[in-house]
Amino acid sequence: MITTGNQGCPADTDVLQLTILQQPQAAISGLQDVCLNSQESYSTIAGSGYSYQWNVIGGSIVSGTQENITVEWNAVGTGTISLLVHDNNGCDSATTMNVEVHPLPVPAVAGPVSVCTDAQIDFSVSPEAGNSYAWNVTNGTIVSGSATNAVSVALSGSGSATLNVAQTNSFGCVTDASLAIDLIQRPAPVVSGDTAVCIQTIS
Repeated sequence: MITTGNQGCPADTDVLQLTILQQPQAAISGLQDVCLNSQESYSTIAGSGYSYQWNVIGGSIVSGTQENITVEWNAVGTGTISLLVHDNNGCDSATTMNVEVHPLPVPAVAGPVSVCTDAQIDFSVSPEAGNSYAWNVTNGTIVSGSATNAVSVALSGSGSATLNVAQTNSFGCVTDASLAIDLIQRPAPVVSGDTAVCIQTIS
């Protein structure tokens, strides 16, 4: 800085030295395509003397407060994670990440809930384009359709059976649905009487 002369005094020079401080880095790492109700981890770059202020729209922070957090996403659509990083020099930096929250499939198994043992019965869920299906059953066997929305099941044993389907939509989101089935024992008739009879006799 150079000053002009004043009241006959000569001009003078002064030097002011400035220190330019580096801003803290604010960068969010984590999934940007998630399923409804899933819990996902997000993090940023750790720094000595840093403090972190997170804000989430479309979800809630369930754990973590510093450079690592876990978010539960509870609203379908576009959510956001915002981060403000402060350092001990008074500098700060901010960033925002958009997160697409995809819906879950909603399967409901249709079929009888009470059947006779050793019967072959059909069950199904509503078909959805682009969805995949995986079925399993206790006290029975999947006869056909194990990778489709409709299956044929051979039921055996006694007591009860449970039929389960895992339905996955085009976003990779999975929902399980189950149906409890009562197994009814078939009657076992026993015929009694003479095993040797004379012709034209009534027994």
